[in-house]
Amino acid sequence: MQLAEDVYVYADVLVSCEVVGRTMLTSPTVIIEVLSPYTEKRDRTDKLDTYKQIDSVQEYLLVGSERKEIVIHRREINWRPYHYRSGDLVELRSLGISIPFEAFYHKIRL
Repeated sequence: MQLAEDVYVYADVLVSCEVVGRTMLTSPTVIIEVLSPYTEKRDRTDKLDTYKQIDSVQEYLLVGSERKEIVIHRREINWRPYHYRSGDLVELRSLGISIPFEAFYHKIRL
């Protein structure tokens, strides 16, 4: 995703409601990062701070890869984190959908 003329950030998944006529998304609604031991600290801190500055971003979803964990930071209440666990429906409020927690880990062994 292009943040400025020469500044780029690479997320694992971007969801946008914009019509894309270019090769680079500029207005994502939801950003998803899969946490790894190498990126977890940066994803939870630096990238969170960066994504908060993008007006279009409404939700930032972090999916654990070492343990089953999903955290969503939402713009709606000062970027409060919402924690999800097995049995929960993971709400992506900005998209109006809920996904079973287990669907994120389908066929994944941790």
